[in-house]
Order: sequence, then structure tokens, then C-alpha cells
Amino acid sequence: MYLTKISGRNLKGGDFSYDLTRANVILGDNFAGKTRIADAIRLLLIGYLPELGNTPRATFGLSCGTVMEVRGTFDTGQEIVRTWTLKDDSVT
Repeated sequence: MYLTKISGRNLKGGDFSYDLTRANVILGDNFAGKTRIADAIRLLLIGYLPELGNTPRATFGLSCGTVMEVRGTFDTGQEIVRTWTLKDDSVT
């Protein structure tokens, strides 16, 4: 099973969507979004970034809105969606 598509909404400054193959190379200028793609994949697979901590509030620090979402599709057709929502003073 391999990841064929990754997308994000309100993650590190914006929205994006990329189709992936079995082998991918991420190239770009500084501040082009390379780390955003890698972070999206890690968020999709483990649900948080270890260097930020294992809490929804810590992860939500990557958001540029009130709802942050990461979505991935696999070659089997299976899809994983992770969403973080800010409501009042809590993140779910």
C-alpha cells in the first residue's frame, strides 16, 4: 500500500494538493512548501509532529485558520482524513 495523493487545508499558510507516485522527489526554492508536504504526510500517518508534542493544541499551531485538515489517499482506495478544529479556546 502506498500514498497516491496528499492534500492539506489551512496548513502552514495555505491549501495544497499533490498526486504522488511510488517514488517522489520534493524540490523547490526556500519557502516553497517542501516541509509543508513532509509535515502533512507525517500528520496523516501518525496524527502529530513529535517535535511539537502529542496534543491537538500543539499541532494546531501549524494552522492558518479555524479548521486545519490533512487528507491522504492510498493505492487501495482507502482514504485517511485528519481534522483539527478550534472552537472557543479548545482544539479537537
